[in-house]
Amino acid sequence: SQFPGDGLGMNVNYTEGIWIGYRWYQKQNLRPLFPFGYGLSYTTFKYSAPRLIATSGGKNTPIKVSFTVTNTGKRAGSSAAQIYVGKPQAGLPVPVKELGAYQMVHLKPGESKTVTVTIDPLQLSVWNDQLNKFVVKPGVYKIYIGQNVDNTPLYLTYTVR
Repeated sequence: SQFPGDGLGMNVNYTEGIWIGYRWYQKQNLRPLFPFGYGLSYTTFKYSAPRLIATSGGKNTPIKVSFTVTNTGKRAGSSAAQIYVGKPQAGLPVPVKELGAYQMVHLKPGESKTVTVTIDPLQLSVWNDQLNKFVVKPGVYKIYIGQNVDNTPLYLTYTVR
């Protein structure tokens, strides 16, 4: 026997679609006190020297992004270096930016490291209802680099052919 609320035999409609979490805040143009990816630290970091290993590629080509992280504070610490992807507006609704990859970087005071991060091609895809699968659209993608979704001071563009 069933009891109310167990979900058996019921359909659930998720009407929010892709607009959940930090994507909803971006769509509403709201800035929470602690944005997605925010982390507390006892030191500070600077991001610089962004570079794409290749500026364009095919739909199945991973994107390699290189940049430098410097510990500008007086204590050792770690930063979760985050790469966000801004997809082209190609007829489907897409968020301003979505997390594409990240990497932890551990640094002593004053130390700098050059980091190379790979974005999997799946992170460029959007769901196509007509085809019933994820697809990567050709076009110009924005690659954002920083410490959280609201703090991405570095920006590059990558073209999918």
